[in-house]
Amino acid sequence: MKSIVYISKACQQFSQEDLNRLAQKAMEKNGQLDVTGFLSLHDDRFIQYIEGDENTVEALFQTIRLDERHKVIKTLSKPLANGRNFPKWRMKHISSSVYRELSVETFILKQLEMMQDCTMDGPAWHEMIWQGIDILADKADTIN
Repeated sequence: MKSIVYISKACQQFSQEDLNRLAQKAMEKNGQLDVTGFLSLHDDRFIQYIEGDENTVEALFQTIRLDERHKVIKTLSKPLANGRNFPKWRMKHISSSVYRELSVETFILKQLEMMQDCTMDGPAWHEMIWQGIDILADKADTIN
């Protein structure tokens, strides 16, 4: 099992309807692939987390990377030793308001952006990103 989290910059405007449609298509595809995770858009930055079989996740991410609607800026990956973090989320679309309530999205985005800007990087910063994912995973059952 493997997980990937990435931040990307949108290359076009996304309405709420566009996001809902994108998340719905991802849920359908991820159901077929047995991949789980979440997607969010904050301003013009996407954050997406996917997890599942290592080869499947790698192949899916290569497809995501080629999508012209966004440009991937920073990516982190990690083996999943203890199973999935989000087993019930085929592709949960998480609104910014949920993240604000949990104080997680801004934390994760800022860390990834600092790494992309080369102002901060390295194992300690990577661990902070994964801690943010762990916080979200701990709250997953309470998020609608």
